Amino acid sequence: MADDPYLRVYRRIVDDPRYARVYPDDRALATWLRLSMEADAAWPSSASLPYGTTKATLALLEEVGLIVRQSGNRYRVPDLDEERDKRRQSASSAAASRWNDAGASPEHVQPQSEGTADAMPTRTEPNRPEPSRADPRRRETNRVPSTSGDLAREADPSRDPRLTREQADAWNGFDRPEWEALKREWLARGFRWPPLGDSDEEGTQRNVLWPIVEARPSDVAMWVREAKGKGTHEVVAYVLRRWHAVKHMNGMAP
Repeated sequence: MADDPYLRVYRRIVDDPRYARVYPDDRALATWLRLSMEADAAWPSSASLPYGTTKATLALLEEVGLIVRQSGNRYRVPDLDEERDKRRQSASSAAASRWNDAGASPEHVQPQSEGTADAMPTRTEPNRPEPSRADPRRRETNRVPSTSGDLAREADPSRDPRLTREQADAWNGFDRPEWEALKREWLARGFRWPPLGDSDEEGTQRNVLWPIVEARPSDVAMWVREAKGKGTHEVVAYVLRRWHAVKHMNGMAP
C-alpha cells in the first residue's frame, strides 16, 4: 500500500463557534482547508502562505483564531498543532505500553557484549512520512502463524492478506531500501506490526534498529531470522547483541 497522507476534518466544526462565520462561507472554508493542508505538509515547521490567498479571508481566519500569522509571511494552524501533538503523544504512550506488556523496557533490550561498553549509536533515520502506529490495541499477541520458504520471505506489508489495514498502514514509512531485508524476515516470523516507535524516539525498537539496518541490512535480516524466542523484544535484543559483538570485534567506535 503506497503512502497516502491525509488530513482529518471533523464534522463537529459545524457546531464550533469559531467556524460560525467560516463554514457557511465557501471561500473562507476552502481557504481554511487549503491552509490546513499546507500546514500539515510542513508540520512541525510553520507553513508559507500560499500565493493568491485573499487578505479579507485571511483576516477572518486570523480573527476567529483558526490560523496564527507569523513573521516572514508564514502561519500556523492551532487545531492542527493540537491534533498532531496528541497523535505523537498517543504513539509514545502506545510504545511505552507495549514495552511494559512485553515485560521489557528499552534499556533492557540494549545488552552489551562481553568486553565492551559500547552504547548504541544515536544516529536517527532520515525523516519519513509519519506512520499510523498509535493503535492502543497493538500487543505482542498480534502475530500470525509464520510460514516457511521464499514465499514468506518475499512478504510485502502492502499486499499481505494476513494483515489488517491498520497493520499494513503501520508499515508506511518503512519504505527506505535499507529496511527491505528486515521487513521480509520480520513478516516471515509472523510479526504483524513493524518495529515500535519513531526513529528519533530514543530507546524504541525502530530507533535502536535503524543504525544497524543502515550499516548492515543483510546481517540484520539474518539475525532476525536466527533469533530465538517468540516476541519482538527478544528478536531485537538478539540483534543488538550480535551488533555489539561485531562492533567489538572490528574495533568500531560507538
